[in-house]
Amino acid sequence: MILMRKQGIDLSEMNGALPLQGMQGEIDFILLRAGYGSDYKSQDDTQFYNFVAQCNELSIPWGAYLYSYALDVDDAKSEAAHMLRLIDGFYPAYGVWLDMEDGDGYKANHGMPSDTMLTDICVTFCETLEKAGYYTGVYSNLSWFTSKLSSPRLDRFDKWVAQWNSTLDYKGNYGIWQYTSSGKIPGYTGRFDMNYAYRDYPKLTNNGRPSPNPAPSEDDRPTGTYEVTASVLNVRTGPGTNYPWKPFDELSVNARQQIMALAGYAANGYVRGMIFDVSETKGAWGKTPSGWVHLDWAAKI
Repeated sequence: MILMRKQGIDLSEMNGALPLQGMQGEIDFILLRAGYGSDYKSQDDTQFYNFVAQCNELSIPWGAYLYSYALDVDDAKSEAAHMLRLIDGFYPAYGVWLDMEDGDGYKANHGMPSDTMLTDICVTFCETLEKAGYYTGVYSNLSWFTSKLSSPRLDRFDKWVAQWNSTLDYKGNYGIWQYTSSGKIPGYTGRFDMNYAYRDYPKLTNNGRPSPNPAPSEDDRPTGTYEVTASVLNVRTGPGTNYPWKPFDELSVNARQQIMALAGYAANGYVRGMIFDVSETKGAWGKTPSGWVHLDWAAKI
């Protein structure tokens, strides 16, 4: 469900040390490349902190992305650590994204990972960022999203889809569309990647404030009413990660109504700010009307 549309750009060191003051009033948000590849300072984007400081000073909401060179899950863990180091202490109101593509042929030249492995890389990165409390998703182009990254395992993560066209042909759920690489902004030379955002990301991410990560406990949690503190909280058929998670259309009517009101799209799980009742607990797991959830990602109210 599309509720709104805001226009933004994405920037990296390839755009140079731009002064951003002239962007005010022309765009609504900026997506900033934080770095690329594994957790080495030499692979930090040299303009990231400059752009973050300017965005914060000018009150321009921003998000962060990391270009992936991962070939396996261990690489993905390092890339997640890279992103967490770079955004520590900052508030990416437009989320944190993994840029999954092969623009320079690195993956192809090093034995292109299988589609299953590419999905594993995305899931590893996104789940690590989620566990740290951030709202996260995957960026790629239309071709990859409809072939290599078409696994339903990625359905619960937000999508930022690139298709430089007058219309977007992606049929799945998405939050951001990168619609051109040739955008112009008054007062600036050169061309920019332009994006439309269709979700209220500052509201969805609590203005980028990560949710607290409570220490796990083996004691049964209390029953009662809880509020979701994670960006998306999986709902499972039983009390453990070995049980499958439920898609949106298998959640209760009340849950689906809250999800649409808070997130604006059919998320496959409870979203931040949702209220739900827990009738039974087993350790850190709570039984809700839709299924079982891990209560480390919710606060009792």
